[in-house]
Amino acid sequence: MIWINFSFLPNKIALTKLLDNIVPLLVSALDFPCTLSIFGSSLSQVPTSKNIGRYLTINFCGFVDDVTERITSADILISPVNSGAGVQTKIIETLALGTKVITAKSGARGIDLSMCEGALICVEDNDWQ
Repeated sequence: MIWINFSFLPNKIALTKLLDNIVPLLVSALDFPCTLSIFGSSLSQVPTSKNIGRYLTINFCGFVDDVTERITSADILISPVNSGAGVQTKIIETLALGTKVITAKSGARGIDLSMCEGALICVEDNDWQ
């Protein structure tokens, strides 16, 4: 799942990074059915669903009224945002609802990793291998 406001330039860049760099890695690694849900305001490609490879389906959902249900039903939030300022509140909200998060180290700035008990996984910026 990825959940962001797509009118904000760093978020648009994160979506491009997800589709161009992370999705191909998922396609080559998956050996079970998986759905990637992308939702948030100002998403231009809505609503559509695309099958990518044998096991991955991407759902472009656009704006949703209640994100809580989507977050709690997801296994993980992928947050490839590594620019912008301040703490990424969507990461904190997602963790508070009990869903794990994978993000770039700079996306986790301001968050005490020791408080996350393994629910927050950080990769080096721009290294999603």
